[in-house]
Amino acid sequence: MVTYSLLGLPFAILRPVIALITGVFGGVITNKLESSTGIKPPDKASDGTENEKNHKNPIPEIFRYAFVEFLEDIAKWLVIGLLVAALIAVFVPDDFFASYIHNDLLGMLIILAASIPMYVCATSSVPIAAVLMLKGLSPGAALVFLMAGPATNAATISVIGKSMGRKTLFIYLSTLILGALVSGLTVDYLLPREWFTGAIAHMHTGHEHNLLPYGVHFISGILITLFILNIYLRKLIRIVKNRIPVKSTSESAMNEIKVFVRGMSCNHCKISVESNLKKLDGIEKIVADVDKGVVTLAGNSIDLDKVKDIVEGIGYKYGGRVA
Repeated sequence: MVTYSLLGLPFAILRPVIALITGVFGGVITNKLESSTGIKPPDKASDGTENEKNHKNPIPEIFRYAFVEFLEDIAKWLVIGLLVAALIAVFVPDDFFASYIHNDLLGMLIILAASIPMYVCATSSVPIAAVLMLKGLSPGAALVFLMAGPATNAATISVIGKSMGRKTLFIYLSTLILGALVSGLTVDYLLPREWFTGAIAHMHTGHEHNLLPYGVHFISGILITLFILNIYLRKLIRIVKNRIPVKSTSESAMNEIKVFVRGMSCNHCKISVESNLKKLDGIEKIVADVDKGVVTLAGNSIDLDKVKDIVEGIGYKYGGRVA
């Protein structure tokens, strides 16, 4: 939906289709590698969400997930993406890419190189790609940024390498980069450029060419702003509550240990870590802080070696005890 609103329908269709094709292709190759080399996949671990949600009314859960849990995951990155796009719009000259980078393939390779050190998520990449196209970046190179930007950053590379091994990491990067480049070249040389520049021209000129009337756009903008403000208000309330000491005879007798867990990035990560660690004997209370990468454990007998095994078994990196 974010891609459609800022880049138009062709990008919104191509982006998930290409992601699906490259993902399946990479998965098939990885399975072939495992069967030929004897690599065993990690043990499956439940994220704990299925059993917890089966008894709940699905209708409220749909809206709660959409406007609270899911929005909490993307709100920060959407705001960051808009701010970065605004800075690019102000400080990068118009037609920058058209003036200095005359080869579309070269532009794609530059975008790939820039994606590795820079962390940008799937949501925040959309407004950045839109503004880069305003500065003369080709639609194919913008698609490469949308595909590779969120997936080839140093943090993702590190987590995949640690949890799944170097061979799987190599397949992951190879299929992703190859798929992005082939798709970008297809967009630039085989498909009409007007399909992809229409929405950008609308952003630049301000003319109304969308299917939805202006009132719907305006109301949607107000609503998404209010929902995002609600997310930050909820976070502020949680911070305040965590700083207020709770006096309880049962909890005061428990030992509290904080450990680093790298790789948590969303509420699904939080639920997965908490639900799996709750299965360990001796842990009475657990709170995962995604922003800080810290998990707080409370109990009478906590085995940190077992905690490490659980954390790394579900794909995250155990960073040891917080001093």
